[in-house]
Amino acid sequence: MFMCTATWSKNGLLSLARDPQAVSPLNDPGFMRDLPTTLKDDGVICSARVPLVFCWPQADTNGLPEVNAQYKADKVTTFAELAEQATEWRCRVALDDFVSNFNRLLGASKSRVEIILYLAFPIRRPKHVIGTQSEFEVMAYRISFVLGAKLSAADNTPVTPVAFISPVSGALLRRTSALREDVGESQLTFVGCGSLGSKLLMHVARAGSGAALLVDEKRLVAHNVARHVLLPEDVGRLQGKAERLANIVTSFGAMRPKVFGDDIRELDFSSAKFRGFFGGGRCLVVNTTGSPSVREFLAKATFEARVMESALMNHGTAAFMTVEGPGRNPSTTDLIYHAYERLRGVGALKQPTDSKESVLEIGVGCHSVTIPMSDARVSLIAAGVGQKLLEFGQDGLPDEGVTAVSTVGSDGMSITWSVDHVGPTQIARVYDDEGWAVRVLDAAHEKILNDVDQYPGVETGGLIVGNISPLTRQIVITDILPAAPDSTRSASRFVLGVQGTVDSIREYESLGGRTLWCLGTWHSHLAVSGPSPMDRDTARLLDGTLRYAAVLLIRHPEGYAALVRDGTLG
Repeated sequence: MFMCTATWSKNGLLSLARDPQAVSPLNDPGFMRDLPTTLKDDGVICSARVPLVFCWPQADTNGLPEVNAQYKADKVTTFAELAEQATEWRCRVALDDFVSNFNRLLGASKSRVEIILYLAFPIRRPKHVIGTQSEFEVMAYRISFVLGAKLSAADNTPVTPVAFISPVSGALLRRTSALREDVGESQLTFVGCGSLGSKLLMHVARAGSGAALLVDEKRLVAHNVARHVLLPEDVGRLQGKAERLANIVTSFGAMRPKVFGDDIRELDFSSAKFRGFFGGGRCLVVNTTGSPSVREFLAKATFEARVMESALMNHGTAAFMTVEGPGRNPSTTDLIYHAYERLRGVGALKQPTDSKESVLEIGVGCHSVTIPMSDARVSLIAAGVGQKLLEFGQDGLPDEGVTAVSTVGSDGMSITWSVDHVGPTQIARVYDDEGWAVRVLDAAHEKILNDVDQYPGVETGGLIVGNISPLTRQIVITDILPAAPDSTRSASRFVLGVQGTVDSIREYESLGGRTLWCLGTWHSHLAVSGPSPMDRDTARLLDGTLRYAAVLLIRHPEGYAALVRDGTLG
């Protein structure tokens, strides 16, 4: 016999029992004395620790429960009918033995409260029960009775059939989510537990996986309820988002994630407490803060774990997801600019015509503005990103960097994701001013190689576009624009033409939204070399002509060289 924690409705329609624990034999009078002490009754719902009794069939000649090959619909509605059915199942001896002992104990009870018990009959079938690996079909019933009143095989007290259902566990959730169970879990660190981050976390938890570490320093405030998985009742808790979410994840049968309730930039990745979350292998850092400074911090961090980032843009009409490549190349910063390049092409980088439409006042003082956007819109994006997280958990991280961008259709329902696999970023050697870093993204690199192959034996070139950060002094070249048709190519030099060049730049920058713009020029050298005197003269002409800096990029057979000259302030 087992004792379960049970909850049931007094009208007899509903019940739920869980946490079965084996108890001492029925002939212990203390069992009946303690039974009513756990009862709680609010007039509608009751709860208590109640018995679950298994009545096994008699053994066959081999000492095993006898096989019952007779299948029929379950029409049992009373205890008398159940006793009759138990005879057919060859469980009657066990049932009568239970009733005899139970009635003796009931007589010793002075309480007259109404309570329930569960009776289960494991019936051995000739073959495994469909959908299981067991040959036992368990028929179970709930019966209500009043302590002090005895049970009888002729009693017409109603009984209700009940089912045995697997409790919440990682294994159950993985099977229900159509995921394989024979794979190791990813070790996920969630940096940011806001509207998008909390939804991704719940997608993972509901699929039977968990998180290793949650990082967020903020508590839930009123306007967060519009888009967060947490509820209004959580607003009043003196508990951070990460702490509250960690407790919720545990309720899905997963281990409780560790929590760092401060800014990620304060975390010591080398400390014994946290370094295991940022190793190589299946460790993944999921950044949903949408913060450029957090992105830059993670990109410069020296841990081995790859970074995945996702965020929404333009009130949720566009979004991106990036995953660093092996060895963290391309980096999370490289990939965001690759994503921007893709989003530029669909007009998603354009500046809003009215800046007032971009913010919503929700109070006074710090953190009193937010972006107007519905929970449904965040969920639309979170579903796709969450699905990708589950795939990474099943199949491992990709062999290259990944950038995915999405746009929501004008109908507000349809969404289109475009996925690019991105190779390593090339690093140019910067001459004359080594304070600058010049990074050539894979898409631009491949186009440059194709252009060089198209013009063998001569120098070729064109325009370069991308982004410059004067704060970090980092230049990211995202793409190239073709040279003007009046450009000249020879073995000794490349001269960029002017026909249509200004229009080409304006057309590109019209969709760049002050995020992507023309950075300068590139050309090839036929031999491995740095800048020539002629290149330096050309770079000098670019000084002060472009936003933040002007770049002259050189492609040679073994890599890239670059000259950088100061530009305008913006």
